[in-house]
Amino acid sequence: MVESSTGWRNEAPATADSLNLLVDLLPSLQPASELGRVASDVGGVRIDAGQHPGAFAAAAALPISGGAAITVEVLSLVPGMSISIRNTATGDLDFETEITGSAPQLLHIDLPDAAGRAILFRTANAAQAPAVLVKRLELQGADYSRYPVVDTVIRQAPFAAGIKDRLQQALLDLDVRERFSLPQGLTLAAAVADFRPTVILDLGTCTGGSAFCMALADPSVPIYTFDIETFWQTWVLPHVSTPPANITPIVADITQFDFTSLLKDAERVMIFWDAHGFEIAGRVFSHIMPLIADKPHIVFCHDVSDNRFNDTDEGRSYGGKMMFRGYAHYDANMPTTARANLGWMTTAVDQGIALNDFCYRNRMTLCSVDYEVKVTSAGRADRGALSQIYPDGLPGFDLTFFTLNETYLRHFPSR
Repeated sequence: MVESSTGWRNEAPATADSLNLLVDLLPSLQPASELGRVASDVGGVRIDAGQHPGAFAAAAALPISGGAAITVEVLSLVPGMSISIRNTATGDLDFETEITGSAPQLLHIDLPDAAGRAILFRTANAAQAPAVLVKRLELQGADYSRYPVVDTVIRQAPFAAGIKDRLQQALLDLDVRERFSLPQGLTLAAAVADFRPTVILDLGTCTGGSAFCMALADPSVPIYTFDIETFWQTWVLPHVSTPPANITPIVADITQFDFTSLLKDAERVMIFWDAHGFEIAGRVFSHIMPLIADKPHIVFCHDVSDNRFNDTDEGRSYGGKMMFRGYAHYDANMPTTARANLGWMTTAVDQGIALNDFCYRNRMTLCSVDYEVKVTSAGRADRGALSQIYPDGLPGFDLTFFTLNETYLRHFPSR
C-alpha cells in the first residue's frame, strides 16, 4: 500500500459523501443496524443513534501502520458522552475519556501498533441516545487503505511513459483491436510498478494484452493468466512467438480452479478481472477474495465504465434499444440492446451487478478509474504529470477497482 503523510481525513464542511464515509468506516460493538442515522450540521458531521438509546453511534476502523495517530475534534450534544478507541483485533481499550464542555474538544491519540482501530461514542445513561458533532477526524501516518490510483499514475508517469512504446508495440503485435487499450495497459503498468505485487492473476486471457502490459511493467513478478478457451495457443502464440517469460497461461474453468496454491504464500496480490458471468463472480467472491482479504491486494475490473462522463438526456436514453437482459443476450444482440446502469456504473457484463452487491455488503467503495484520474486530480500541482502517461488527453478508461483492505468486514457468499 502507499504510505500517506495525511492518511484518511474527514473535515468540515461535511458533505453527504463524507457522512456516509464516516459511518461506513466505523465498526460497532452493536449490530450495524444500530449505528443509527447521520445528518449534516453546520461545521461538522452530526452523529446520533436515533431510536437506539445507549447504542454506540459510530466507530472508525482502518488498518494502520505502527506509530500512527488519530486526531479527533468532537462536541457532545447530550450529557454524559464519552469517546473510546479500541483495537479491532483484540478488543483492548487504547483510550477513553468523557466529552465535556460547551466547546469542541480536540484529542490526539498515539497508536502503538498496526492493528485496526475503532472509534466509539456512547452515553453513560443507557436510556439516552448518543449524539455528537464531529468537526475533525484524521488518521496520521497511516497505510492508506483505499488504493489511490491517481497517486499511482502521477507518481509512476515517468516510468509508464518510458515503456509506452514497448506496450504499444506489444498490443499491435497481439492485434488486440478494441478489446484492450493502450491507456488501460499504461494504467495497469503504473499500478504494477507502484503496488509491487508478488503475484498477479489475469482472469480472462483473450488476446493477451493485459497480461503482456503487466508482464512488461515488471518481468520479475509471476503472472498467471486464465481462460477456459485456448486463446494463448490459438491467438497469442501465432502473433508473438516469444511472450514474456513471467507469464504462465492456464487453460481452466475459473469456477472450478483451486487458487489456493497460487495465493497462499503471496505477500501482495494484484488481479485484473476480465472474465464474464455470475458464476465467475461467485468464484471470485467466495474463493479468491477470502484467500487474499487480509493481504495487501488490489482488484481491477474491465468492461465497467463511468456514466458520469456522458450524463446527458440523450446518453440516458435507451435509443430505441432493448433493456439489458444479461451478458449472453447482450453479446448476441449488441446492436439492439442497451447497457445496464447502476448508479454511476454502466456495463454490459453480469459481474458488474455482482460487484456492486459485494462492495455494498462489505462497506467498501467500488472506484472508477475515470473519476479518480480525471476528477480527483483536479487542482493538484503535479497534475501535469498525467500528460506524460496520457499524452493524447485523458481517455475513457473502462476500468474500476476495489480492495477489501479498505474495510473491516469480511462478507463472502457461499460456494
